[in-house]
Amino acid sequence: MRYSPAISLGLDLRYRLDRYGSFVFQFLTTRLKTVDKYSVIFEGTGAQQNAQQDIRLFTIEGNEQRFQLVLGYRQGWEINQGLDFFIQPGISIAGIKVVSNKAYIADRSYELFIGGDNFNQTYGYVPRTATGVGGGLQTGFEFPLGVGHSADFSFGLYREKMKLWDWETNGWNKTLTASFYY
Repeated sequence: MRYSPAISLGLDLRYRLDRYGSFVFQFLTTRLKTVDKYSVIFEGTGAQQNAQQDIRLFTIEGNEQRFQLVLGYRQGWEINQGLDFFIQPGISIAGIKVVSNKAYIADRSYELFIGGDNFNQTYGYVPRTATGVGGGLQTGFEFPLGVGHSADFSFGLYREKMKLWDWETNGWNKTLTASFYY
């Protein structure tokens, strides 16, 4: 299953040392969705004429809410009066909250995780959130818009530990960012 691209909203604060150097705090949040198909083989149905299998496709869906908190240092270089290039290394904390995971059979949906959302299955409930730490780099262009104002466009690539219950992996978090500072 692959995630669909999503739009993140967030807060980007900088403590400027000068025009080119600054400490950075970023907080981004997004809702992700993944949808795919799975197959079920039905045995003993009327569709099994001539010894053919009765195989049907159904939808499986996952919804998550994620956040990314980045603490870093930005160093820029002037290209010309209206454009600076920057590199911003930093550490990252990524959090995942599973909102729902559903499998659909015909016109009904079934929650795949046993938990508090299903009152018939409240035993053994474990919160569906986790955080991991990583690091990475963001690079891009800043457009000075006057004293204390600017806009930038950047690409970030962070290698982060993603955790959920006992499952744990290192993955890449890639972002395209447009920011405005006032």
